[in-house]
Amino acid sequence: MKKCLISMLSAVLLMMIMLNPTYAHCEHCNKGITIINGEPVANFKLPSLQIQTDTGFEEPVLGETDEDEILYNIPIDGSDPVPLREVPTLYLTDGNLPVVIDESINAENITRGLVYPGGPNPITLADWIKGGDSTLKIKTLKNGMSKVTMKIKGLLPNSLYGVWQFNQAGGPPGPWGGIPNIFVTNAKGNATMKRTLPFNMNDIVDNLLVAYHSDHRIYGGTPSILRPKGGPDLHFQLIFNVKGTQ
Repeated sequence: MKKCLISMLSAVLLMMIMLNPTYAHCEHCNKGITIINGEPVANFKLPSLQIQTDTGFEEPVLGETDEDEILYNIPIDGSDPVPLREVPTLYLTDGNLPVVIDESINAENITRGLVYPGGPNPITLADWIKGGDSTLKIKTLKNGMSKVTMKIKGLLPNSLYGVWQFNQAGGPPGPWGGIPNIFVTNAKGNATMKRTLPFNMNDIVDNLLVAYHSDHRIYGGTPSILRPKGGPDLHFQLIFNVKGTQ
């Protein structure tokens, strides 16, 4: 009798395992969890991020451009391009209007060195396309809300980033998770953001774009005061393709 009961329980257990297989790296788990890997933005789209060539400046092409090439910021006012690490920042000094001041930190400029230049300096294409180990974990709750954790790994260290949400229905981007939608990476280029959203993110969001703010400034609910979809003061570096994983 005992052996018969054990055999029956073993058969039931085997059937349960066959009906409910477990995978170590599933994208859509039974617990309503989706894990999305971040990817470098393959198409730069805007001429605000370029490399210098013998004939001028052009957009880099992933897989074709030498990864040691230095990235330049192309100002919207037509002024001379500058390396991405040297984009100017406005300060309110003794006057009433913001001005661009010398930001270098050195022995002769100890009072005006207000921006840490950081490294790498300059920023190359190889530095830019890191971050592939970044992940977005979306847990859909029973009430239809989404509990989301974004783990950033390998972006530019000690740098200011904003996360912008593009919806499946179209329209302009919005600040992901509300304002503030920013993070500052640590010395290794890592950061973590956690948000609980009042909707099912898988049903609403097309993708999330992580933007580097090269002028070290943020503008509330708009990515840029110059170009809402990216421009000379911010640059989309990493994408989480939410819709594409469904």
